[in-house]
Amino acid sequence: MNELFGIPMSVLSVVLPAAFVAVLVFVAFLALRQPVLFRLSARYVARRTGRAALIVTGLMLATAIIAAALTTGDTMRHTIRSEVLSGLGNIDEVVSTQEESDIEVTGESAQLRYLEETDFAPVRESALATGLVDGVAPAVSEMVGVQDLSTRRNEPRVYLAGMDPAYMDGFGQIRNVSGGTLSLSDLAADEVYLNREAARELGASLDDRLAVYAGGAPRELRVKAVIDYDGGGTDSAMMMTLDGAQQLLDKEGQVKHILISNNGDAVSGAGYTDGVIAGVRPTLERLGLFIEPTKRDDLKEADDAGSAFASFFMIFGTFSIIAGIMLIFLIFVMLAAERKSEMGIARAVGAERRHLIEMFTFEGMLYDLAAAAAGALLGIAIGYGMVFVMARAVGVFGVDIRHDLQMRSVVVASTLGVLLTFVVVAVSAWRVSVLNIVSAIRNLPEPIARVGGRGSLVLFAVLLLLAALLMAAGISGKVWTPFYIGGSLAIAALVPLMRWLRIPDRAAYTVPGLIIIVWSLLPMDVFEAVLPRMSVDFSAFVTGGVVVVSGGTWVVMYNSDRALGAALGVFGRIKYLAPVLKTAIS
Repeated sequence: MNELFGIPMSVLSVVLPAAFVAVLVFVAFLALRQPVLFRLSARYVARRTGRAALIVTGLMLATAIIAAALTTGDTMRHTIRSEVLSGLGNIDEVVSTQEESDIEVTGESAQLRYLEETDFAPVRESALATGLVDGVAPAVSEMVGVQDLSTRRNEPRVYLAGMDPAYMDGFGQIRNVSGGTLSLSDLAADEVYLNREAARELGASLDDRLAVYAGGAPRELRVKAVIDYDGGGTDSAMMMTLDGAQQLLDKEGQVKHILISNNGDAVSGAGYTDGVIAGVRPTLERLGLFIEPTKRDDLKEADDAGSAFASFFMIFGTFSIIAGIMLIFLIFVMLAAERKSEMGIARAVGAERRHLIEMFTFEGMLYDLAAAAAGALLGIAIGYGMVFVMARAVGVFGVDIRHDLQMRSVVVASTLGVLLTFVVVAVSAWRVSVLNIVSAIRNLPEPIARVGGRGSLVLFAVLLLLAALLMAAGISGKVWTPFYIGGSLAIAALVPLMRWLRIPDRAAYTVPGLIIIVWSLLPMDVFEAVLPRMSVDFSAFVTGGVVVVSGGTWVVMYNSDRALGAALGVFGRIKYLAPVLKTAIS
């Protein structure tokens, strides 16, 4: 795939590894400065391998999801690009009588007016004059019905491609499935080549007679060979000479397309499309014809489809990634709780907060590196499994899913997973380093922080300013997600404001939490009158879920004692449940 959330993979494949190396160098520098702390952290990892394995499993969740999404995107992009290259071969541009027309193998069929064959010579001359073209050919293409008169099998849609043997240079070779190459000049007017798919559908073999239905009375044609040819369609297709196709379709002296093959191979030729179009445009305008950048557009659609598949899985995997981030944070909080007395003694004998942060960072990086490698491998396996299931599901429709894995996707997934996890580890390490030395040594709960204060007022102002900026950006760009996030932040800003006003925490969190839930669950029709035509994408699904869960968590956690008391009052009357409920609630 070429993009991830709108950022080119070529950029990510450079920036992320560079950031990864910078983080490794920074951690290695700290380890060289504090070798004792590094050895202590490594000892914690090696001392309990079972716990280490459990932590690595939790940490690799984000990497596995990212790797699975990118692997799936690579496969879908490769599959669609392969279909395009197989159907178009070396055809890069198509000249027709209608703007935005296309040839049928790309899936866009249009009822086109045929052009006069005399228009071909000036178009060919102007195209070759650009120096960017190695082939120009007149062509006829239509969908026809075919019946094999020997097997009596029918195929209602066979792609008929008729080309002039004199202008086949640059358009690739026709390969006989039995070996060797063939030429259109070997065909008589009543002979055709069938591709593998058409031969299979019709049960046709050499010298079989075919009844071809092209709008009038059927015409009998003979199968000269079964071929492989990139440019003759991806489904059932047949090739014949231009003269033969014109006679069959009753279009003597007319062609439907003028095909252009650019210099280079089937992929690189699309890079010359702009120059070719600029060179032939004056001639086409004079003749009243139009040119379509078929290859370039179809390859871009393939890349966009791969990116869309990856983004789709990434978006739905975001909830799991967020859960993984919370899991990482909780893991290190629990590790800190387990070593609370040890950390308190270390602080008492002279260790500073930064030393505790460094110890947890060293330990987290060791876990992180192992998790990145395991997560990338697991993600690749999951991606292949998903593609295998899709291949089985769509195989009945004739779609051939082709596995593909780009090394840069593995690099991006691994480094992104490491960096994401490292940030969470560093934040959690900073958080757990904030402790009261006396409480830590005695393994007592931390003192409750003072409510309110100047910090709460500053936080309120920052959240309100950020909310205003996001809402303004959403309104000006007519995008729902930033507007919604901004509104949610404005509601969340009520929490520090109410705490600064010395309102109890129960009300300070419950009231904004309830407002956030209502705000998140309002139907879009409520906003349509004030904010019409706001665009909504999958990101709204993710942000909406996170925000509404956050509001619900505030309401539940700051009223859990009342809820549990009510549950005990209702179910505690049941004698055999009362002891269990009392113990659980305590």
